This record gives sequence, C-alpha cells and structure tokens, in this order.
Amino acid sequence: MDVFRILIAIALRDFRYVFFQRAMLLSSIIRSLLWMLVIGGGFSSIWIGEINYFTFLFPGILSLTLLFTGILSNLMLVQDQEKGISQLFLLAPISRSLFILSRITSAAFTAVLHALIVGSILLLLPLIHLQIHPFLFLASLISTALFSSSLGCFLAIVFKRWVNFSVVVNFIIFPVFFLSGALYPLQRISDKLQLFVLINPFSHAVELLQFSTGIQPHFNTPLMISFSIVFVSTVFLFIVTIHSILHKYGS
Repeated sequence: MDVFRILIAIALRDFRYVFFQRAMLLSSIIRSLLWMLVIGGGFSSIWIGEINYFTFLFPGILSLTLLFTGILSNLMLVQDQEKGISQLFLLAPISRSLFILSRITSAAFTAVLHALIVGSILLLLPLIHLQIHPFLFLASLISTALFSSSLGCFLAIVFKRWVNFSVVVNFIIFPVFFLSGALYPLQRISDKLQLFVLINPFSHAVELLQFSTGIQPHFNTPLMISFSIVFVSTVFLFIVTIHSILHKYGS
C-alpha cells in the first residue's frame, strides 16, 4: 500500500508540474490553431471524398497535440536525472517498472487533457463537421497518449541530458508525425513512402482517431489490429525503457 502511495505521489507530482504550466498548455493551443488555420486555410479548397480539409485535419491536429505533449511532458524526467532526483527514486524500495509506469501515466493523462481542451476549441470553428463516436474516441486518445508518453519516457532515459533530449526529439517527432498520414491523404504518395507510413505505429494511432471521428482512414486497418499495433508498440517501448534503466543504474 505504501508503495502505491509513493507511485501515486510521483504521478501527481509530475502531473501538477506539467499540466499547470501555462506556457505548455498555451503552446499546445496556439500550435494547434496555427496548424489548423494556416495549413487548413491553405488547402481549404481540397475535399477528401465528401469532407472538407478542415474536417480531415481535425484528428491529425489532435494526434499532433498528443505526440508533442506526451513526449515533452517527460522533460521533468530529464531534469530529475540531471539533478540526481531520479537516482534517489530508483534507489528507493519500489519497483522500477512501476516507477516508470507512473511517469508514463501522468504524461499520458496530461496529453489527453490537452487534446480535449484543444479539440473543444477547434470544434468551435464552423467548417469542422464530425461524427464522433465517444467511447472509441476516448479509447483512441488514451492509446495514442500512452504510446507518445512511452516514447518520450524512453527518449528521456536514453538521452538524459536536456541538450541531447531536445535535439533527438526534433529528429523523432517530425518524421513520426509527417509519415503518419495525419496531415494529408496518402493516395498520391509513392509506394515506398506508403510502406514507411504503414510500419509507423503512430500511423495506426492516427487511423484510430480518424475512424472515431467519422473519417475513413486510408489503409482502413481493422480496429482491433490498429489497437493491437499501438498497444504492442507501447509495451515494447516500456520494456526497452526498463532495460535501459537496468543497464544504466544496475538491478
């Protein structure tokens, strides 16, 4: 019981630190509005099937918010490592897997809340017309957030210096995002690029968000397969993160 109280305290500490940073929340809102209004406005004449580009872009913007927030929420883990705080936690009599799970959970929870706030603001735009399936939509948000925060936690453990983390994040976030089909229909890209999109786990997270908002995904992968790919990728990142901790700090 004491162990779980400690883990809950760690998760709440991270959540309070990240969620109540106005700069991070404002940057999520402003970044999303810029993408929607600038990119969406530039391609507003394009229709994808029977939906306009603003509607098509909505789940893509949410996936961007989840990816950025899920990864950048782990900045606190980088700071803790630089100050030696994480080492104190890792030396405490608690499971390291549960310690990492608490960090991932808090980052994912923050990402979901940011996405809901951003989504609520975007829905005020008159050009967005969606058919949202509430339970599937929430499940898609949670799955994408857990994958993104697991990726961020792995990067924070491997590249434990702030400078290294910030550089690597830029090399990770944008390829993962741009090769996911979140911003554009995939019919006209080359077969080689489509292969990269297909093997990108984040593409399946984007497809879940598209399907849950009434948009037909490009690959039209069955829902259970998409959920399974995102889940397996999240578990894989979690296991690799634990392995990296054991390699760095010993068992």
